[in-house]
Amino acid sequence: MVVQLNTLPSSILDLIPLSLRVNKTSLLFADLPNDLQIKLRLYTSTQQTIRVTTNVRDYSSDFSEFSDWVELTDDASLILEYSRNWFLTRQGAYPYDPTFGTVLYKILHMKDTQYQNQLLQNELSTLVKLIENEFSTTISILKKIVMPVEYTDHTEYRLELQLKILGRVVTLNAYG
Repeated sequence: MVVQLNTLPSSILDLIPLSLRVNKTSLLFADLPNDLQIKLRLYTSTQQTIRVTTNVRDYSSDFSEFSDWVELTDDASLILEYSRNWFLTRQGAYPYDPTFGTVLYKILHMKDTQYQNQLLQNELSTLVKLIENEFSTTISILKKIVMPVEYTDHTEYRLELQLKILGRVVTLNAYG
């Protein structure tokens, strides 16, 4: 049996004579002293191997009564969640990179729709470039709709995007 020295804890590694472990990454079990062989057998018999078989890319919080975490297992759902988070982060709110985020809330409240469309197109192209650089994939915006949501005392705007991510068509809603 071959013993890999880099897998042993320091408490057992310190018991191996220095002359045996200098410039080596592995040793034969039979070369070790008898008392150390016994301790090593006890150590290996108590170790459990834990294997994770799921392919989880990231986690997203689920707004439920339990506040559960949802596993994001494919790239399309991960890109959608990252895009949603990017729209929710206002530019300047992230302390480590004040240029990260969007000014969507300012753009959606503009009265000049031609200028609004140009700025919105710039924001969306920034998002597309971020995603394409991060994931080495292509994303296309199939449709964008800006809809006012009227309340008694104010108006909010909803941006609905239809995206094609990795061959899958998804809808993303952002509010401003």
